[in-house]
Amino acid sequence: MKIKNFIILLIIAPIFLYSCSSSKKYDVSDLEQIGFKKETQQMFAVIGAIDGWSGILGGDKIEIYFYENANKVNKAFFENEAAGQFWKDSCIKGNVGLISKGDNACKILETLK
Repeated sequence: MKIKNFIILLIIAPIFLYSCSSSKKYDVSDLEQIGFKKETQQMFAVIGAIDGWSGILGGDKIEIYFYENANKVNKAFFENEAAGQFWKDSCIKGNVGLISKGDNACKILETLK
């Protein structure tokens, strides 16, 4: 009986751990639900993203990029862009990276569920 329970635990534990560690994969429709108004599609592949858009979120002009998963987000790109003269802020949530000309968009991005 103990061996049977141990085998069941070995099968279930990795599945449980994977489900706890994986984050939701967002897409542009998720952002539209929190108020994003998309304008033009960006050249997203240049920074390793699978999709990217410019538009307005919370009154801020933004660019938003979507990645295959959270581990593939090009963090250096977003840190460098926010430190530049053109963009004011940047943030990452799950598989989404955002750069903004204002202070509101990152706060709104954090409300994604």
